[in-house]
Amino acid sequence: MAKRRSRGRQASHPQRWVLPAALALIAMVVLAVWLALGLGDETGGLLAGTELATPTPAAPLAVETATPVPAEQTPSPEDTATPTLESTPTVAPPPTPVPTVIIGEFGELPRPNMPQARPDLARLQPQYTLGISLEQVPTEAPVYRMLPRAWDRERVVAIAESLGIEGEVTESTGGFHIADGAQELYISGNQVQYQRLAASQQAATLPDDTTLIAAARDWLMTHDLVGEGLGAGTVSDRLEDTGLAIVVFQPAEPSPVLSAVPRATVTVSADGEIRQAFINWPAGFESSIYGLRDAESLWQDVLEGRGYLEVDVESLPPGNDPLPADVTITGVEIAYTDAGGESDRYLTPLVRFTGEATIAGVDGPVPIRVSVPAVGAQAAPRG
Repeated sequence: MAKRRSRGRQASHPQRWVLPAALALIAMVVLAVWLALGLGDETGGLLAGTELATPTPAAPLAVETATPVPAEQTPSPEDTATPTLESTPTVAPPPTPVPTVIIGEFGELPRPNMPQARPDLARLQPQYTLGISLEQVPTEAPVYRMLPRAWDRERVVAIAESLGIEGEVTESTGGFHIADGAQELYISGNQVQYQRLAASQQAATLPDDTTLIAAARDWLMTHDLVGEGLGAGTVSDRLEDTGLAIVVFQPAEPSPVLSAVPRATVTVSADGEIRQAFINWPAGFESSIYGLRDAESLWQDVLEGRGYLEVDVESLPPGNDPLPADVTITGVEIAYTDAGGESDRYLTPLVRFTGEATIAGVDGPVPIRVSVPAVGAQAAPRG
């Protein structure tokens, strides 16, 4: 009996698990179908032709709208900064220093009295070549003020007596005059004129230049007819036919002076007697340094024919035809001319270019000099 019960319980045990297993299988199939239908909705319907049940509308759900993140704005060309390329800065050259015009103690000067050009040099047609550096041209030079001489009757009488003139001194506006039958003297400011009225002796052979110059110098100094600074003196002319010589003195400093002022011109006879004298000489000189014009403008004056030309006319061929001349400038120096009037007169510097000229029809080179006004603080010359 016991053995039959045991077999019966073993036979009924599998049946007890069949139904739950079947139910579980059905549930899994339903779940799979439901999942498939849900996925089909999301993908646009995987099961074509299947009409899904319309769900009952429910109360609307509050939808939280996310705040949009602003898109990054593309910058406009105006807003886009062009990067500056770094470059090595160019070092500017130092500025050329502007020369300071030196104006001396006398202030701005009156225009220079340039010497008159010789008419017989008008036919000369120079073409210039600069054979030196313009750096050799001076940049400054002294200006000299001529101090006026002061006279009174007593002093004029003393000079007349030393000359042996017997007569009464007469005074006119600004001057004194005294004369007798043999000599005559006139004095006014810096000017002195002397004349021996008696006839000269018969012409004789003139002595050498040194003797003539010494005779003229002694006479000027003995009678106090010139102020300070008398130069060496030269014989400008020997008149052998009349037995007379002309001796010219200019200042020892400055030198050379191209103008006729200051100057003492003395006519000496063969026996050493003074026949005539024309003197324009100051009591003395005061100097002050002035700046000169730049070398380029001075040279341009030469090229444009604004200089005072000096050539030995005796070396030129006769005639009036134009004379081409090739001029080579080989040196430069300072010369002087006067400026101003009788009561306010100066010696002002010129730049003088020196050289040689090859002139048509002349054998060999000829010395030549060209002078131009040079002071920066000076009125321009006439013409």
